[in-house]
Amino acid sequence: MHIYTKLEEFNLSGSIKDRPAKEMLSNAIEASELRQGMTVLAPTSGNVGVSAASQCSVYGYSCSCVIPAVTSTRKRADMARFGTTLIEVPGEMTEPAIEMAYRLKAERPDEYYLLDHSPFAVQKVQKLNF
Repeated sequence: MHIYTKLEEFNLSGSIKDRPAKEMLSNAIEASELRQGMTVLAPTSGNVGVSAASQCSVYGYSCSCVIPAVTSTRKRADMARFGTTLIEVPGEMTEPAIEMAYRLKAERPDEYYLLDHSPFAVQKVQKLNF
C-alpha cells in the first residue's frame, strides 16, 4: 500500500491555490489571452491573490490585486513581496473587489482579468483540487 500526501507549504507562495493559479495563467497564455507586457488583474480576498502574484512573478507578468479593506496584513504582505500592486475597496466581502476589477478591466483593456470564481475557470482547475 502507498500513501501519498500533498505538502502545499512547498508551493511557491505556500498556498493551496498555487496550482489552480498556475493552470489559469498557463491556459490564458496558451490561448493568447495573456501576452507579454500585459498586467494580470485579480479580485481577491487573499489566497488567490497571493498565488496569482507568485505565479505572475514566475511568468514575468505584473499583477494588480483588488482587495477588500478587511484583507489581513499578512495576505497584503504576501502579495506585496511578489511586487503586486494592491487596490483596496471598502467592505468585508470579495464582491466589491470583483465589481471594481470589472470596472478597471473596462478602463484598461490591455489587462488580463483573472477570476477564479467563473464557472469555466472553476471547471478547468477543479481537477487540480483533489
